[in-house]
Amino acid sequence: MIRINTLRAFVAMIACAAAMPAFVRAADAPDLSSPKSAAVAFAKALATGDKEGLRAVCSGTDEEMKSIDAMASLFSGMKKFRDACTDKFGADNILSKSFPAAPDLTAEAEKAEFKVDGDTATSVPKAGEDPKDKAVLKKKDGKWKVDVASMGKEKLAEATKYGKLGKVLEDFAGEVTAGKYKTAEEAALAMQPKVQDAMK
Repeated sequence: MIRINTLRAFVAMIACAAAMPAFVRAADAPDLSSPKSAAVAFAKALATGDKEGLRAVCSGTDEEMKSIDAMASLFSGMKKFRDACTDKFGADNILSKSFPAAPDLTAEAEKAEFKVDGDTATSVPKAGEDPKDKAVLKKKDGKWKVDVASMGKEKLAEATKYGKLGKVLEDFAGEVTAGKYKTAEEAALAMQPKVQDAMK
């Protein structure tokens, strides 16, 4: 069994990830013609771990983009992990039930509304959302892009912690798919120390 403290810490990490601005690669170039289309492109790239796609829709320094890359690794790793566990052990397995699913970032982006002031667009907080979690996009050379710096240094610093966990989840998904573990319970015991180490 996965210890409750580990699970709580993991859930808290996912909650923090979900609190990133709520807008959060197709073969074609992303549509950056409006704040919403750019937000949707960002959400799709983040959810699939598409780091090249994220650079096409974001405006930020190399250091800031490392935080976004880490978030992408987490979301991508979560999806691969849950899919692998469900395929191998069935939908009702302990791992899939214990760990929360990643938020549907694309759906959130498609529902987002933006207030545009010149070349700056700011998401309009919905009921229950923290106004500090608003998304900011800026227009340059006719293209709207996510302003990474607007997320704040504290939130970006927190995001950098996610990359290691995303890699652990992705690697573990590969082990599950390869048949390394006979049962979900066996897999959960093996995963426990790896998750704890990644979350230090």
